[in-house]
Amino acid sequence: MNAPFRLASILRWREVERDSRRQEWVEACDREAELRVSAQRLWEEIQAEQCRRRAALDAGAVSIDELQTRHRYELALREELDALQQARDEAARQRELRQRQLAEAEQALKALERLRQQHCDQLASDLRRREQLNCDESAARQAVHSRA
Repeated sequence: MNAPFRLASILRWREVERDSRRQEWVEACDREAELRVSAQRLWEEIQAEQCRRRAALDAGAVSIDELQTRHRYELALREELDALQQARDEAARQRELRQRQLAEAEQALKALERLRQQHCDQLASDLRRREQLNCDESAARQAVHSRA
């Protein structure tokens, strides 16, 4: 008699939940990486704009309007960089949250897997005990028949 593991449906649900948490964590990592790349590109653009402004100043005759335009552009880039940094910070928090949720889901799954293993071990132990009883019973019958 092989009794089914009563928590099998919960175990499958925990596996699905763990897989879902893992996917969410991967997506959060990807989002953080995308924001990091965008911030790096924006920083490089700010550096390039500063170099262009310095080169224009070093060249000599630069209009005030052009300098103001370049400065406004750099300020806009810096504001965008600040917004990206805030988004990156939020993405990092989300990644850490997803990582904790994944760890919790894995821990819950492992607990159920240990229970399933204990269940299987108990079934195997019961089977061995029944087989031993059958063997002992057969040996006792043979001993009784051989004496008769």
